[in-house]
Amino acid sequence: MSVIFEAINLGHTYPDGNKALSEISFTLEDGEKIFVVGANGSGKSTMLFHFVATLLPTEGELLFHGKKIVPGDKSFIVDLRRRVGLVFQNPDNQLFTESVYDDIAFAPRNAGLSQNEVEIRVNEAMKKVKIEYLANRSPWRLSVGEKRLAALACVLSMEPEVLVLDEPSAFLDPCARRELIELLPTLDCAQIIATHDLDMALDIGGRVIVLDKGRIAADNRIPGILVDERFLKIHRLELPLSMKRMVSYNRNIG
Repeated sequence: MSVIFEAINLGHTYPDGNKALSEISFTLEDGEKIFVVGANGSGKSTMLFHFVATLLPTEGELLFHGKKIVPGDKSFIVDLRRRVGLVFQNPDNQLFTESVYDDIAFAPRNAGLSQNEVEIRVNEAMKKVKIEYLANRSPWRLSVGEKRLAALACVLSMEPEVLVLDEPSAFLDPCARRELIELLPTLDCAQIIATHDLDMALDIGGRVIVLDKGRIAADNRIPGILVDERFLKIHRLELPLSMKRMVSYNRNIG
């Protein structure tokens, strides 16, 4: 497998002096899935914004296919953003036209694709997340869960090499959440997923990076540390619900 992203001692300090990330080092390989977990304020969203160059390291470096991402290389950053799709935690940041169809079509149209190719990509993206029935609806008249799926379709329409998701299962009803869990493993791209939903991480599998106060506390295969109750408590996390039930059952029969 080839390395897509490599972070080398990456750090980020905001202009107000808040040091959000420090000494972050890891690689993301082609087709790999990495879940980034941590308590609120641990640096998850700050970390994600680096992958689309919305934020740039103030320390260390981040490489995309071996090339350092720097602020002056605008053409490289434009190319990166076409190949790496970020789904924001708040879907309202990605939905702004008169219809769901036009929102999903926006990026392919601006990439200069033909109308026929745009239609194919929009229809395929809507089909993947099962929102064909929302095509002509206004984004402002959707539930939060529907908005989240529409925002995901917007990114999928560009057929990204890397999919970056910030809390993708938040506000989804149980059925939509299950459909998302079944969908993500079928997508032909690497994925970086920041989440509090540790059960989703257990169901999908891959790697998990635990952030604590802007540093990597652990980087391991799933399930690994996601079933280590003591470790999780130290870093202000809890066992996945499925593991809690198992622990409770074992204690009761013991």
